[in-house]
Amino acid sequence: SASLQKASENTKFGAVFDGLISQFDMSLSLSWEFDIWGKIRSQKRAAEANYLSSVAAHQAVKTRLVATIATTYYRLLAIDKQIGITENTIVNRSNGLQTITALKESGVVTEVAVKQTEAQLYTAQSILIDLQKEAKLLENTLSILLGEMPNHIERTRFEDQKIETELKTGVPLQLVSNRPDVRVAENGYRNAFEMVNVARSQFYPTIRLTASGGIQSFDLRDLFDVKSLFANLLGGLLQPIFNQRQIRTQYQVAIAQQNQARLRFEQSLLVASREVSDALYAYDASTEKLIYDTKKFDAYNQAVAYSEALLNHGLANYLEVLTAKDNALNAELYMVNTKLMQLTSIVDLYRALGGGWK
Repeated sequence: SASLQKASENTKFGAVFDGLISQFDMSLSLSWEFDIWGKIRSQKRAAEANYLSSVAAHQAVKTRLVATIATTYYRLLAIDKQIGITENTIVNRSNGLQTITALKESGVVTEVAVKQTEAQLYTAQSILIDLQKEAKLLENTLSILLGEMPNHIERTRFEDQKIETELKTGVPLQLVSNRPDVRVAENGYRNAFEMVNVARSQFYPTIRLTASGGIQSFDLRDLFDVKSLFANLLGGLLQPIFNQRQIRTQYQVAIAQQNQARLRFEQSLLVASREVSDALYAYDASTEKLIYDTKKFDAYNQAVAYSEALLNHGLANYLEVLTAKDNALNAELYMVNTKLMQLTSIVDLYRALGGGWK
């Protein structure tokens, strides 16, 4: 730096130098605080906890996105399966309408049976339209989640989805602690703990060492001369005296914030445990339920075959056939929904464990 100074003539310095004084200097100053009370270490650890908390928050967003994509994809596959079931039902009911019409002409059934069969066919066609609409909406949703314009989604078959992982009822606490929201709360608690240490250290004196040095000269031509070198070393002890009340208030606030952070951390562990338990129970329940839904569908299918055979021989009425067909269709569609519940419970467990359990 460079400076130009006019000294007062009423001072001893001004009496000697009565003109303008120029000065040139280049200097460097360093200050070092003795971390006796651990304040600087606590500040570093608090900053690290803040950083890790932001990383975990980012991971939480990614985990939710992956879970949403997986759930939407499984729903789309389930709708595809239900569309296939409904299309087969329409074909079968069209054939059934022809059969009922022939039986009516033979005097086996009345016109009422024909109209009831037609109504069943129209119902299936209406269901198909709703399913196709839902499939298209899910495709659009999935495209947006993947960051693409709405378009056709290439996909596999619903029946090809297998669950190869054996799930157990117990989940180690370490897996629950992998959840991003738990890590956010944990690092928030760590940050609050370290900030209490920082606030406590304010009660004690601060020892600081300051060193400075450089080159200084009245004449620019002599600035880089060896004689222009200068150095200073200064030690200081700062003791808080007049702001004790402010420091005490800051310390009490830090304690309160630490307690809040601890409660949030404990609550996050409880919520995580509940969500894991819910997902495991939902998986077990849907797996067991799927067994009975499959048996129910097989029974209704047999009922359809038996009632049609009896109707053809004049041993049953058309209402029994219609009821059996309705029950069989509903049972098959319901079975798909139960399988979907089983798959989505796996996704829920993935999300509840923060991105997996391996």
